[in-house]
Amino acid sequence: PLYPAAVRANGPDSGQWYLRAPQGAVVSSIDIEAAWARTQGSAGVVVAVLDTGVRFDHPDLGRAAQGGRLLPGYDFVSDSDVGNDGNGRDGDPSDPGDWTTAAENSNRNGKFYQCDSGGTGAAVATASSWHGTKTASLVGAATGNGQGMAGAAPGVSVLPLRVLGKCFGNDSDIQAAMLWAAGISVDGVPDNANPAKVINLSLGGSGACTAAYQSVINQVLARGAVVVAAAGNSAGGPVSTPGNCSGVVTVLALRHVGTKVGFSDLGPEITIAAPGGNCVNTSGACLYPILAATNTGAQGPVGSAWSDSFDITVGTSFSSPLVAGVVGLMFSQSPGLTPAQVRTALQFTARPFPTTGADNGADPTAVPQCRAPSSNVEQLQCYCSTAFCGAGMLDAGAAVAAVAATSNVVARITVATATPTAGSPVELTSGTSSSSGRNIVGWNWQLIDGGGIVSAFGSATNAASATLTPNGAGSFSVRLTVTDDAGALASADQAVTVAAAPVVATPNTPSSG
Repeated sequence: PLYPAAVRANGPDSGQWYLRAPQGAVVSSIDIEAAWARTQGSAGVVVAVLDTGVRFDHPDLGRAAQGGRLLPGYDFVSDSDVGNDGNGRDGDPSDPGDWTTAAENSNRNGKFYQCDSGGTGAAVATASSWHGTKTASLVGAATGNGQGMAGAAPGVSVLPLRVLGKCFGNDSDIQAAMLWAAGISVDGVPDNANPAKVINLSLGGSGACTAAYQSVINQVLARGAVVVAAAGNSAGGPVSTPGNCSGVVTVLALRHVGTKVGFSDLGPEITIAAPGGNCVNTSGACLYPILAATNTGAQGPVGSAWSDSFDITVGTSFSSPLVAGVVGLMFSQSPGLTPAQVRTALQFTARPFPTTGADNGADPTAVPQCRAPSSNVEQLQCYCSTAFCGAGMLDAGAAVAAVAATSNVVARITVATATPTAGSPVELTSGTSSSSGRNIVGWNWQLIDGGGIVSAFGSATNAASATLTPNGAGSFSVRLTVTDDAGALASADQAVTVAAAPVVATPNTPSSG
């Protein structure tokens, strides 16, 4: 990684601060080198990046056939105007640029009316973002090559799928690309020879998760692929789609001090939090940006470059690929992982959010606690809780270590009563085993589905056994996650069927006559 000699509290030469082990005031960094001590990623693990496409000529990426990390990929943008490449879907996911002109932004009858005002409120020309090259580099940019920056998983293969173009992307294109990425056939598109284990979505739209998105995500999960998505950047609003869909690993952005960064959205759908870049100051160089591969072209591509403290990269779009890269490392370490095991490992190895250490600069107002999101009221920097910011801060080293030894831990759930009945306590016991010489030291019980008959545990949820009392006949489901003293973890799910309470016969009482 690109590290300075030391992390300075006032930057801007903080380099790839977010990959370091936490130190001093920098508490949200992900400790990537602890993970790299086990693996930098396997070329057989594919991470799909669904974005604006990629620059294959960037020296920190490059084509896999020429020693780089980028697989051929595909262009799923069906609208040629949005695609900006003169055609619809094809086999070339190269990014031609996504700039818009002032005329396009001001044309009320055009596709790109008020696409981007550049923050001015007026119709202005906007430069190409090279967004897909940035996100791809945060997953898999080379390390040790003496230039640029390093991705979180420099050894994995990156599958670039173009789904965004000028101004926007169509949901149907994104959904088709998600299916194809996971190895599911899509009409009119050649089959994918390199199915992905991880799909990164640094994109989003407003509104609730649609049935179409949820169906696609369910199919992808059934293929064993993990979907990682950005929370969104509307300053404390609700999580965007598809990050608000069930089963997605949704990522919130943190400041270097571990608080929610002002631009990030939040909510109960968040799975985990990771650095998203923050500038601290209001003028001059950005102090804690995310460094990424990019291009110097304002419109079409010109020359390869890297973002820095002056050409900055910040956003939940760049938190998400850090998590996706770490998930790629997890699959490289333990190829048989399921999406549920990945989620569990990320959550249970996450570091707790800080409760002190942040300020609002020149503003003397104390940093507040994060609250529920609102579509109408901004919520800027705040101290996170697990209610709205996910399980904690991403710990790459701990996550990879946990799955490295997962095969040595087996979680089992035993139901004490053969036929549970409504109104009576149901005792669940951990029948867990670990490797010789190691001991189970942690238990966590979760109610996955109460089935309308159970709302909560009636006992502690961090012991070897737990109790629930159903209030009617039906079924409910629980999950047990255990950890051993080597940091390995495993989980098991159990469905419990409950019979109706027995009818107690009332004895006949003689009547007087």
